[in-house]
Parts: sequence; structure tokens; C-alpha cells
Amino acid sequence: MRVERIERLANVTLGAEGGAGRRSLIALAAAAYASQPSVDSTTPTGFDPFAVTLFEAIVEAAFLVATADGVFDDDEREVFARIVAASAENALPRSDLNGLIEELADHLAIEGIERRVARIAESVKRPEQKLALLRVAILVALANDAISEPEEAILERLCSALEVPVSEARQLRLELTELVYAEAPSVPVE
Repeated sequence: MRVERIERLANVTLGAEGGAGRRSLIALAAAAYASQPSVDSTTPTGFDPFAVTLFEAIVEAAFLVATADGVFDDDEREVFARIVAASAENALPRSDLNGLIEELADHLAIEGIERRVARIAESVKRPEQKLALLRVAILVALANDAISEPEEAILERLCSALEVPVSEARQLRLELTELVYAEAPSVPVE
């Protein structure tokens, strides 16, 4: 139930330019990623390398959160893929996403967390891109019962590297947490 709610929240058009019938920033970037020309292609495609870089950064941020605790089993991988696919409005074939996940795991193993967070920050410049990235990363963290300490640490690193004001990050997290748990029964406070 919660994963379905998170999928719906991930599939939201963001920003002032959004509206009925408009695709989200993430969906547009995912479509660009999926349309990358092959190495042998000489036909003009309208390919946008900046959109591809943005999409990779968004997925990598979510991946870093998903793997923060050192576990990324089949169940977590499936939930991660569902959230990313929903945020991208299913513009990316699952095989492409699986390939990207493997590539991200290799980069993380070789370069380490600090360098990967720095690369994400280098790739995402505009405020609406930063918030879209954080939105997906937070939703991935909320897919569990609670945001773990390692996930929290990665989210904080991302916010710091992206230079997102703490107040904005807290507000986004609060809004998403309330939306994810909106219909959940209240838990008595002891």
C-alpha cells in the first residue's frame, strides 16, 4: 500500500511550468536517457546530454539512499525500480534502468561515496532540479518503515553538496512524509 502511494507521489509534474498534460522534469530527462544514440549512429537524434546527466544524477542519488545501509536485495531493488519508473513516468525501459543500476554500483565501488555525491552535485545546478532529485531520494528512503541513520546521513550529504537550504530540505521531507503516511492509522505517543 505504501509503495503504491509513493509511486503516485513520485509521478508528479514539478515546477511552475508543469500542468495538465505536461511531463515532469524527471520524465523528460528519462526520455532523453532512453533515446541515447548508439555508438555507431550518425543520424541526428536531438539527443540532450545535459538531460541524460541530470537523469543519471537523480537515479544515482536515489541509489545511494537505497544502498546506504549496505543492503540492496531483490525486494529493495524492485521497490527502487518502481519508484524511479514512476518518477520518470515509465519513460525508461526496465532493462535500461537495470543497466544503469549496475553501472552506478560499479562507480560507487571504485570511487566511493564522497566522490559520487560530489559528481551528483556537479551535475545538478538549477533549484528545481535539486528539489526533484531530493524528492525521489526522500521517497526511496520513505519506502521502508523509517528512514535509517545511514539513509539520513546520505540525504544530509546530498543536501549539503547541492547547497539546498536545510529549511527547504526539511519542508520537502515533512510534506512527503505526511503524504506517504496520510492514510496510515495514527500511532499513540507514549
